[in-house]
Amino acid sequence: MNARERRQVEEQAARLKKIGEHEIAAKLLALAARRRKASPSQPTREKASEEARRERAEKMAQIRAAVEKRSRGLCEACHGAFLQRGALDHWLGGTGRRRQMESIETCWLLCWSCNHMRTHNSPTSESWNRIFEAHCKAHGYRFTPHVEHANAARTA
Repeated sequence: MNARERRQVEEQAARLKKIGEHEIAAKLLALAARRRKASPSQPTREKASEEARRERAEKMAQIRAAVEKRSRGLCEACHGAFLQRGALDHWLGGTGRRRQMESIETCWLLCWSCNHMRTHNSPTSESWNRIFEAHCKAHGYRFTPHVEHANAARTA
């Protein structure tokens, strides 16, 4: 890990601490310390995979922290107060290219009830498209409709 990367990690940890995510900040710093101690030899496939997972976890910790701050303790779909920690929903879920598009704009914090309904497209995927579109409009984000494979198969 070079000096620039170390400085970035320290800045990220400071931002996380500022919004009350001390545990995640500590884990981030611990991961960075382990990474510094690692040998500079050519990484094996296993080490590369582990590093990719670690980088994804760091990215998701940053996204979660920012989304939690934006939600102000309320479900971003029904606007009810959380009884427990909210569920981070990825509007564009999945892997591959969708994973590259994960950002604060494509994630929102839902209560467990809304998360369950969203996961099962209850009442419909169209209703969730409308709810997420209103959410995007309220925050000035670009809206991308969620395309359901079942709906696409019916129209084909």
